[in-house]
Amino acid sequence: MDIKKGVQEVVNKIYVEVGEVRPSALVEAARPKSSPAHNAFEWDDSKAGEEYRLIQARTWIRSIEIIVDEQPERLIHVPSIVRDKDGKLNEREGYYKPGSVLIHNRDEFDVALDRVRNRMDSTVESYEYLKSLAAKSKVGGKAKSKTKRVNFRQADRGFAQVRAALS
Repeated sequence: MDIKKGVQEVVNKIYVEVGEVRPSALVEAARPKSSPAHNAFEWDDSKAGEEYRLIQARTWIRSIEIIVDEQPERLIHVPSIVRDKDGKLNEREGYYKPGSVLIHNRDEFDVALDRVRNRMDSTVESYEYLKSLAAKSKVGGKAKSKTKRVNFRQADRGFAQVRAALS
């Protein structure tokens, strides 16, 4: 069995048993050498520690599909944010669920959509910075750098449309 299929098998089993998939659960399920997902992870602690394995687990979870009601589905990340006794919000390990399940839980769907909005804001911020660098690099109407030509007006309109749609 190839590694991706092994990960899919293990993730699907976790989802069926628990109703969600956490990266830490995937790492634990892959830990035994007999696990179909074992070879998807770096187990040599001199090369990688537990945090790295959690990163590997998140990457795998986002790259595979599981079968739900006989249909292949991607898993969507749901951040887990809790308020401590002092009222401060803390983000804990999130979990992943299929979209067909997530859409039926308004709170989880809204949290996942907020995460998408935050990523969009971060992407636009990075884009704006690159756009400002491109503007600074122009001398006499020509760009000094050899970067790929970008239609910034069209990109600006596209980002504005996406932001409006997500509002």
